Amino acid sequence: MQKQATVPMVLNLTNPRVFHWTRDLIPALRGSGLTFDVVTPMTWFEKLVKYSETTDPETAMDRNPAVKLIDYFEKLVQDQSRNSQSDQIDFDIDEAQNCSSSLRNAPDVLIDGVVEKCVRKWLEDWYNHPRASE
Repeated sequence: MQKQATVPMVLNLTNPRVFHWTRDLIPALRGSGLTFDVVTPMTWFEKLVKYSETTDPETAMDRNPAVKLIDYFEKLVQDQSRNSQSDQIDFDIDEAQNCSSSLRNAPDVLIDGVVEKCVRKWLEDWYNHPRASE
């Protein structure tokens, strides 16, 4: 009797509770008490670059950790400008949800209060940071 080879299973792991960045997440962040201007990714990136060029490097990275990822964000912004929304890939996660109760029962970050909890913790950590008073 010949032994059957097993085929490795590959599962797509993505959040089953999708949401729209501008229609859903931005209002949830504002509802959590944050105030901010909404800008395009390119405008945000340009401001980040300008900040990194006009601020002492150690201070810039400490106060705005995104500075450490400028090369990554540059590629991301360039790729985004080349691609349209129609290039978005939707993964089939049915099999992954069948295999994982955690994925199947994942919270909806907008409805279940995850955004508010994260913002509250972030603000608490931010204001209690030793450099917050500088």
